[in-house]
Amino acid sequence: MKKTLVLMITGIMIVGASTLFGETLFVVGNSLSRHEPRAAVGWKFNHGMAATSPEHDYVHLLLGEIATATGKQYELFITRMKDEQSMGGLTPQRPKTADIIIFQVGDNYQNKLPPTELTRRYTAILKEFKQNYPKAILVAVSTWHPYPPGKLMRQCAEQEGVLWADISTLGLRPEMQAKSEGHFSNPAVNWHPGDKGMAAIANAIWKILSPALSHVPAHS
Repeated sequence: MKKTLVLMITGIMIVGASTLFGETLFVVGNSLSRHEPRAAVGWKFNHGMAATSPEHDYVHLLLGEIATATGKQYELFITRMKDEQSMGGLTPQRPKTADIIIFQVGDNYQNKLPPTELTRRYTAILKEFKQNYPKAILVAVSTWHPYPPGKLMRQCAEQEGVLWADISTLGLRPEMQAKSEGHFSNPAVNWHPGDKGMAAIANAIWKILSPALSHVPAHS
């Protein structure tokens, strides 16, 4: 399943919303965050894979929580890594400014690097976020399943003072998987979180993010 998954979820579109908004939510993720249409696996959409609509994927659910809490509308910018399979760094496609960053990767990592090199590469990405967006709230997210890189990724986040959202046990629960909801038939799609799983991911990230947003005044 892991090899099939790598083939299916690497193509993620870069999406920027209206630039009329003053704040930006910058998401660097894999197919859990967004996947372009792929007819070969029966995926016709352009949002978080296996959610039934954009409104049901974790990114848009989280965007709604942020808007409600702050009273502000956030521009949404989603992109992927340069090469998640080897933790190869960020692409040049990124917003000029970001207020909140969600870094959701690791599911496609092929576990071929020595632990010291994985640590170096993941830490370098966290440092790059911090350098380029020094005022942003940065949340690193675990893998959807408890894959090998998770422990090292968490250690890197803690050492860099980066918030960490652990979703690694959610993928083990059948009711969180898309297969349980019956909307899709391809195993590569059904490996992903369904609407219930997406909501659980959004909730897990929100629990970590919301305290950091508590100082942001809402519009009256």
